[in-house]
Amino acid sequence: MNMNTTHASITLLRVLLAASLFGSVSAARAAAPAVSGELKQWHKVTLTLDGPSARETDTDPNPFTDYRMEVTFTHESGTPSYRVPGYFAADGQAAETSATSGNKWRAHLSPDKTGRWSYQVSFTKGRNVAVDDNAQGTA
Repeated sequence: MNMNTTHASITLLRVLLAASLFGSVSAARAAAPAVSGELKQWHKVTLTLDGPSARETDTDPNPFTDYRMEVTFTHESGTPSYRVPGYFAADGQAAETSATSGNKWRAHLSPDKTGRWSYQVSFTKGRNVAVDDNAQGTA
């Protein structure tokens, strides 16, 4: 299974909101993912990236079943490491805009440790690849 990947890291401090983002973006991705949220222990951090444009009603490919976005977040100590599924987020503000199409994809983490966290994003496209671990996909 081929995958596009992005590697980067963020720093989470208990009191200070600070991020250190080092992006190494694959050739297929022009912009580095955006990190948002309070960068504190136990607070939700959101990773938003530009991915394939899609509509909620698309059937071939279906943005909910035919794309798999996974983000692996790893603490600088090596543990813990969490593999988090991502999802199609339309224009990134669909709750406010009622958008049904866009190219924003997201994943969330509530870090249980302070310090630097790295992340790796993988994106795969294929029939039912998001719901079937045995489905074959391409980058």
